[in-house]
Amino acid sequence: MYYTVQSGDSLHSIAVAYNTTVSNLMSLNSKISNPNLIYPGERIKVSNGSQWTKKSKSWKKKSSTSTSTSSTHKHHSW
Repeated sequence: MYYTVQSGDSLHSIAVAYNTTVSNLMSLNSKISNPNLIYPGERIKVSNGSQWTKKSKSWKKKSSTSTSTSSTHKHHSW
């Protein structure tokens, strides 16, 4: 899934909107070398398929390659 950067957006605000992290967005977008430099009109990848749902609190766990959370944690305090 892709997102087109709007005026006033930051990588952090986009990450929050898509329930992901700046680190994950950086890994999905190798062309972004500085997280503080994104531009209106730039198209960035925000997920691989339907892993992240915009403004949803439900997170679909990525396959075993995910290292950000432990599979033993069942509750989130959002």
